[in-house]
Amino acid sequence: MKEEINSWIAFPDYDRGVRLYRQYGNDPALIRLFLLSETSFTFSRLTNALQELIKDEPGPEKPRTPKAILDLIRKRSQYHESLFHTHGKEDRHLIAKTILAIGRKLDRYYDDGELPEDQAENESKANAIPENAWELHMMINNNSAYLAKNRKREDKQGEINRRERQSESIEQRLKEMNHGVIS
Repeated sequence: MKEEINSWIAFPDYDRGVRLYRQYGNDPALIRLFLLSETSFTFSRLTNALQELIKDEPGPEKPRTPKAILDLIRKRSQYHESLFHTHGKEDRHLIAKTILAIGRKLDRYYDDGELPEDQAENESKANAIPENAWELHMMINNNSAYLAKNRKREDKQGEINRRERQSESIEQRLKEMNHGVIS
């Protein structure tokens, strides 16, 4: 169907277009309209109708929402439900803060396509560890500062885990360098 309509768009002929629309289209009002003789109005409507037919043809499947996001949505819904049955002011406040935190994670996904880092750990691998001792010390200092600054932030947990693993690898590399065991 798509090839026939694209061929018609390349070389339009009103009668052939009407036959194509009768074959593939299903709007009775348009079919009656196309029984009229060719005018600029009927021709433009025919062109639009045929283009709509190939536009609506199923294309590639939309990407599915990741499981981590669906789990967050379910968890947020459960917290919302629990608000109705929780009477303590402090408990309600804690639940509300949790709902807001989950909402921020979901906003980051919907706005930037960023998966929640504490649900699906950051996909970036630890950087290749340099061989130079100076660069190793600089990296471990940078990681220590980052960890101290962001350890309590919920949106940075994936990067925290990655940098902790990287720091362990750097420490191991420095120990090997100090003991003369360079691999």
